[in-house]
Amino acid sequence: MNTINTLSKFALITTLVMSMTSCKETKKEVASADATAPSTTLSYIENYLKMKDALVADDGATASTFAASFYTSLKEFDISSFSDENQNEITKTISMIAKHSSQINNTDIATQREHFEALSVLMVDLVKITGTGSKLYVQYCPMYKSGQGGSWLSANKEVKNPLFGSIMLNCGMVTDEIN
Repeated sequence: MNTINTLSKFALITTLVMSMTSCKETKKEVASADATAPSTTLSYIENYLKMKDALVADDGATASTFAASFYTSLKEFDISSFSDENQNEITKTISMIAKHSSQINNTDIATQREHFEALSVLMVDLVKITGTGSKLYVQYCPMYKSGQGGSWLSANKEVKNPLFGSIMLNCGMVTDEIN
């Protein structure tokens, strides 16, 4: 009996120590993720993905910040290496994206999501022309806009829905891959 009590106490203490250690490690990871600041040196794709992640997290203020960085990185995007035809298409697409991007800045999260979805459709077109350094997934939520559906780009195959955030976090599917 005494051995069982000693083993039980040891197991309890071990479990507590392990959980405290894992919580500390988790807190460090969260702190470093929160410390990531928007940068104009990030590509427009990276800023887009950070804006998407902020909307997934229901964080309109961060989405607004990355919308501004996204717009800046788009303006700085060098299109000189593309054909004249592609340059014209890229310029038109960036112009339309810029209109939606400006509406994400400093607005309520429902409006941000509406403009993000419209911007995302254009981003798919842009990335298909310009290419990307890594695989992107086109994801689609059939429930958005009362069943009209909405798309966005993600760096991960696992669906995290920026159009609904925590309300319908995993609603959606991968419809295409862009390499």
